[in-house]
Amino acid sequence: MFYNNPVQIADAERSALWPDVDYPDIMLSLGTGCSPDDKMNKSRPLGPKRGVVSHWHHLVELLKMNMEATLDCDEAWGDYHALVKSGTGRLDPPKPMFRINPNVPTRLPALDDWARMGEFHRQVSESLAGEPQIAEVASQLVASSFHFQLCSLEDGYGGRFLAKGMAKPPPCC
Repeated sequence: MFYNNPVQIADAERSALWPDVDYPDIMLSLGTGCSPDDKMNKSRPLGPKRGVVSHWHHLVELLKMNMEATLDCDEAWGDYHALVKSGTGRLDPPKPMFRINPNVPTRLPALDDWARMGEFHRQVSESLAGEPQIAEVASQLVASSFHFQLCSLEDGYGGRFLAKGMAKPPPCC
């Protein structure tokens, strides 16, 4: 319940498995979708009310808002991203980090709302069609599948370098 976006758990497990590696080759977080309707419902005012029933209703609403904040996966990703940046002292993370969370025009279906899943699938497909980040993620995943053995490094033009070497599968564990 507290880790609807388990990016920090995944990173902690990675650190335990490979303690000598500071950062993964790629960190990819896949969301289940978001909609403007759901974002608007998050900010509902809770005015002061009198009476025992109103007090309990107020407490229940506070509990719901707290659970929604806990389940805010984009916020969890933002917190992790900020943590990585602060740990490096850089403005950008040292390795590629991606969060893909499709925007859909209608309210997200409930987890058990099978009748709306077909329409939701279509909306997600449309949202991600032509998304440049998808191609960037695919390229990074392919690139991280190989080990590059550097043979030479030459000065290039305009502050660039020419790296020559061989790409091969990573060494076995």
